Amino acid sequence: MPAGKNAFGRANVCYVYESNGTPKQMPWVVSVLDFIRDYARENLLINPQSEAASIVAQEIEDEIEKAAGFQSNSKIRKVVELHAMRCARVEFEKRGYEIADHSARKPYDLLGKKSDETKYIEVKGAQGDGLDVFLTAGEVKFIEENGANCVLCVVHGISVNGKRIPKASGGQVSLNEPVVLSDGILQPIAFTFRRNK
Repeated sequence: MPAGKNAFGRANVCYVYESNGTPKQMPWVVSVLDFIRDYARENLLINPQSEAASIVAQEIEDEIEKAAGFQSNSKIRKVVELHAMRCARVEFEKRGYEIADHSARKPYDLLGKKSDETKYIEVKGAQGDGLDVFLTAGEVKFIEENGANCVLCVVHGISVNGKRIPKASGGQVSLNEPVVLSDGILQPIAFTFRRNK
């Protein structure tokens, strides 16, 4: 959140609506309200443990990559992820889809639309063969409910050069379209246990 004029300033509260109920016309306010309106991930008020899901997912993905022989770091992970997203976008734009990035707000990464057809595209990037990919509980639930319109796009064999400023290139796009979870092995590798006391 921005600080200073038209933002939080020194207070820890900022009213995003005018007294008449209309949103304040500041770009960050519009972005925040859009984010809240479009948010479709786990509700932390109902399931507070879900906040840890992304941290657990990151640790598990690190372990999967290490087991495949890769020493990953956050910079490399980010460039691999962004490169995979670009590759997926190009693949589906070639097929005539209009693509929108929903990775920050939805349980899928890209939304593809073509006439009356909709694709929910989950993108995974891998330096190795990409046979083992991590899916969060939210992603699995969404796939189970919308499988016919879901696509798992794995960009594997991505090369990374440079350590200080890594750059990703190459890779092969593999698609599971539609996603049928029973076609592979869906293996639980982490659980949340809520104790009674």
